[in-house]
Amino acid sequence: KKAVYDHTKALIEYYAPYVTVWQAINEAMLYHTNALNLNLDQHMEVVASVVQAIRTYAPLDTIEVNNCQVFGEGINPSLCAQGYERVPDEFYRSLLEHGVEFDAIGMQLYYGGYMDAGLWKGGFPIRHPWDLEAIIERYSTLGKPIYITEVSVPSSHPAPDRGIDFGYWHGPWNPE
Repeated sequence: KKAVYDHTKALIEYYAPYVTVWQAINEAMLYHTNALNLNLDQHMEVVASVVQAIRTYAPLDTIEVNNCQVFGEGINPSLCAQGYERVPDEFYRSLLEHGVEFDAIGMQLYYGGYMDAGLWKGGFPIRHPWDLEAIIERYSTLGKPIYITEVSVPSSHPAPDRGIDFGYWHGPWNPE
């Protein structure tokens, strides 16, 4: 906890002239980002430590908590039951229940995007614009402003022969 606090303090001292919105944590409690296998209480302690450092050294700045898989896609029920993974809105609710004071929700919307990398391979469902509106409304019940922090729209169709068949919604992407 102290190491996290000290590291956050050092970052703030260095970048404060250039930054007014700080991300307290990114993609928390997802299997591909929880390398230390922290449980919920441990995550709460880490985020609380980061928030405390930001409030102390940049008290007027905004604190955002960012997450992907906001629809809950890819969440492993077994890991949830063991306490090592959470659907993002459950994680935000847990922060509020634990008294962790953050200012904004960061929402990543990977719309039909895909990745073929060593760490992760797969795609994100193609959503109707109504689905995007519904998920934003769902998260707005948490009472925090929502920042759309990441968006992807595929510019090419992946190769189904490699097991990746995501991408298009009614046709290829075009700038119009």
